Amino acid sequence: MTSISSHTNRRRAFVLLAVAGEAFLIAMRAAQGLGAAVMLPAALSIVMNMFPEGAERNKALGICGGLGAAGGTVGLIAGGATE
Repeated sequence: MTSISSHTNRRRAFVLLAVAGEAFLIAMRAAQGLGAAVMLPAALSIVMNMFPEGAERNKALGICGGLGAAGGTVGLIAGGATE
């Protein structure tokens, strides 16, 4: 088995792999966004069907929204801290 750098120079191999890796990361990020876009309405629908109308449902929806906002905030902070 041969490597890419044995057929071409090392700099070209690095650029080729960097571009391919970047495209892969972008594609996976798009898949992640699609999954989130499908899951959020399903989660809200489950919450709406589990709780009767009134204060209990309002509390459940508030908790669900609060956890989503907290997750987004923690994700941004953790992403910036690890960069």
